[in-house]
Amino acid sequence: MKKKLLKNNIRNLRFFKSKLIGTLLVVLIFLSQNLMAQGASINEDQLVAKCLTFQPLQDVIPTEVKAQMATYQVLNNDVSSKIPSTLTVEGKLVSLISNSKSISSKTYFVFNTLSINNKGDLAMAEYDFIYKKNDVEKVLSVTVEFKKEASKWQQFNYYISN
Repeated sequence: MKKKLLKNNIRNLRFFKSKLIGTLLVVLIFLSQNLMAQGASINEDQLVAKCLTFQPLQDVIPTEVKAQMATYQVLNNDVSSKIPSTLTVEGKLVSLISNSKSISSKTYFVFNTLSINNKGDLAMAEYDFIYKKNDVEKVLSVTVEFKKEASKWQQFNYYISN
C-alpha cells in the first residue's frame, strides 16, 4: 500500500514538474518577445530622430522654413504610426498629424519606409520633407542608409532629391 501511494505521489510530482516547466517556458518566450519588441521600438525612435535632424537635409532647407518649425510634424501612416506620441527630438515635440490639411505649420515629414535588417545593425529610411515657400509646395525626398556602431545609428549613405 505504501509503495503504491509512493508511486502515485512520484507520478503526480513528475506531472506537476512537467506542467511547471511548460508554463515557465511559455512565460520566458513571451518575455523575450516583449523585450525584442521594445528594442525594435527604441531603434525606430532613434532612427526617426536621426532622420528629422539629418544634417545634409537641414543644410538644404531654407533658413526661413526652419524658423517656422516649432515642432516636427509627421504625417501618420503605416510607417509612422509606431512613433510614440511622447517622442521629443532636440527639445521639439514630434506630432503625428492625420492628413496634410490638418497641419498647423507649413512643414511636415512623410515616412515611406523605415526598416531594420534581421541582425539589427543596418537600417534604411525613405522619407519626404514637405514645405511651402511663397505658397508653393516643395518636396525634398530623402533616402538614408544607417549602420549601427557602438549602439548608435550612423549614416553611411544618403541621397536627397527635390
